[in-house]
Amino acid sequence: MDPVWGGRSGSAAPFTPGGVMSERKRPGAGRLAAAFLLALLATPGLRAQDRFWDPARTSGNWDTTTAIWGTSAAGPFTSTWVNGASPTLTAAPAGSTATLTAAVSTTFVFSFSGNFTIAAGGGGSLTFTDQTFAANTSATGTNNLTINTPILGDPFLQFLNLPGVGTAGIYLNANNTFSHEVRIGGATRLAVGTADPGVGPVQAGTLSGDVSIDGTGVLSFQSTQTYSGFLTGDATSVVEVVSPPAGTTTLTLNRLENNFIGVVQLRDHSTLALANNGTTTSGSITGDVRISLAHNATLDVTGHTAGTWTLLSGQTLVTGGTSPANGGRILGGARIEGTLDLTGEAGTGTGTLRQQGGNLAVAGGATWRTNIASWTGTTPGASFSQVSGVGGAKLDLSGASSANRIHLDVRGISLTGFDPLLPSSWPVADFSAGNASGGIVGFSPDKFLIDTSSFGPSLGGGSFSLLADGNSNVLTLRFTPVPEPAAGLGVVAAGLGLVGLARRKSGRTGNRPAWHRFPPAADAPRMGR
Repeated sequence: MDPVWGGRSGSAAPFTPGGVMSERKRPGAGRLAAAFLLALLATPGLRAQDRFWDPARTSGNWDTTTAIWGTSAAGPFTSTWVNGASPTLTAAPAGSTATLTAAVSTTFVFSFSGNFTIAAGGGGSLTFTDQTFAANTSATGTNNLTINTPILGDPFLQFLNLPGVGTAGIYLNANNTFSHEVRIGGATRLAVGTADPGVGPVQAGTLSGDVSIDGTGVLSFQSTQTYSGFLTGDATSVVEVVSPPAGTTTLTLNRLENNFIGVVQLRDHSTLALANNGTTTSGSITGDVRISLAHNATLDVTGHTAGTWTLLSGQTLVTGGTSPANGGRILGGARIEGTLDLTGEAGTGTGTLRQQGGNLAVAGGATWRTNIASWTGTTPGASFSQVSGVGGAKLDLSGASSANRIHLDVRGISLTGFDPLLPSSWPVADFSAGNASGGIVGFSPDKFLIDTSSFGPSLGGGSFSLLADGNSNVLTLRFTPVPEPAAGLGVVAAGLGLVGLARRKSGRTGNRPAWHRFPPAADAPRMGR
């Protein structure tokens, strides 16, 4: 038995707990495996049979070759390389590309650097047998492996970025079904489909099977599909939905359970549709996750039919947006029991959220995080955070009470124009669209605990308050400064004048009257402090 890889005597044998594919059970095992693979690839004996790409030829045939080198001379080139054991694909110099259009079959290590494409044309195919690691070996530059053909075989498959730094992406532009769990290592992006023209032509792909994401690994859905597999991920792991420059990618997610505690990130114009799991109001998402909505990204909960979809306690929904029209959106009725974080816009710390196709309820005990980026600004999104309703949607606060309050967390990220002596106000919730009145349901100031502990600048004794307009459609966050010292001095001076007048009227000179306990006018500033 190999002490590093564990016991595998055949392609069907299960991994032992000591194997690489079980590295989540052994802290640091992933780093040890990566170091071992790097050392193995650098072994002189492995490179003894290398064949090098001939720039003068557009094809070649290397049987049992362990390394194929691309070139930028006049490429891309096409190889008919077949049947290699642990090949190394290297597009050199950095930034060049190469394409394989042959029946490629390999086992153990399938490493690459630079940008390589496994093409579907010309009889191209890719078969992984036994335990296979598809791994980037370069710590610099952009390194993408684009696979335009289904991965064949029945492998225990792991995608890795061996240096642990740099950019490494594997793009699956075909319909792939894996019977064994696929693993994604840290600093590695496994994309299903291609939406980024910088990587290659926009192409579709689908994924079926369970996926485990380690550390900072990313599972990137870049073409529309429904995914029903079981996902496992760490707190820094990411599941993202990415749309092409012209178009929208929609991921319908059937489940995201407690084994995934990372980030669900919706890029610009993308949609995450949550299916109904029939057993809980949380729908597909039950773990302590963070859902991030970029510009015009939509969280679609209309498919959830077992009651109102709920963002559970311990979960966070964060949005960006520079205006009410381009922020994130919830489509369908929703209830917030966790954290609604409207501070997701890079550079300003603000964000906007649109509620459409149902009401938005915020329960007692939930956190509502809002930001002020401009003390005197009037533009939602650019100047301050805002949640708004579309088409008659309402903000329902009836689930909170003075005994079970909503935590309003007021931030001052990237704040400009701050003046603690200047009163100001910001409409942080606007549900007037489609509502003549009553867009805010169940509001009372005592249902909110306003927290400024993370605001940043000192408020100089001033305070925030929350109030509704006369039509109960808009909630406004208002700042009231303390009275300026000059105002306090005027009050004191007026009081001293009245006392002096009373003394003169009394005509008494012997006894010390009560007014003598007041300090002289010269001490008045101390009274105003």
